[in-house]
Amino acid sequence: MKWRNAVVQVGIVVLVLVLVLALLFAFIKLSPRKTTTEPYLDRMRILTRDKLVVGFFIATALVVGIEGGTIGILTTYLMDLRDFTQVTSKIGFLVFLSGMAIGRIIIGIFAPQEKINQVLVTMSGFSVIIYGALFLFDFKIFTDVELFSHSYFLN
Repeated sequence: MKWRNAVVQVGIVVLVLVLVLALLFAFIKLSPRKTTTEPYLDRMRILTRDKLVVGFFIATALVVGIEGGTIGILTTYLMDLRDFTQVTSKIGFLVFLSGMAIGRIIIGIFAPQEKINQVLVTMSGFSVIIYGALFLFDFKIFTDVELFSHSYFLN
């Protein structure tokens, strides 16, 4: 576990990716669109009239905060309170991230457009239950399954 080398390597990879993207954006030219848009406040008024849109906005803000917080504390939580080792806590973290990725892919592919609201509300409900169980109950061997399913439903 040579974390300093790993941090330097990740920094180099991120720097290279940023430079590649900067070069890519430097050479891309978009044609200007000649469309008129309504003022920002008018668009915001339209969005705030629909209670479902406001609810999803608030839920999205909460989910992003919860995801970020969980990503920040997950390995420490697993090691300190769930008796995971250094390596298995990292595996638990990877399981959590894999669940997030797979959940987003599956929802993006299989959720019917006309029922997306019901799918999102249902998945959010499952996520609250599983997330609460992750931090409140010690399921020992099933913690990895819980990590995966929580992050899957969180999307």
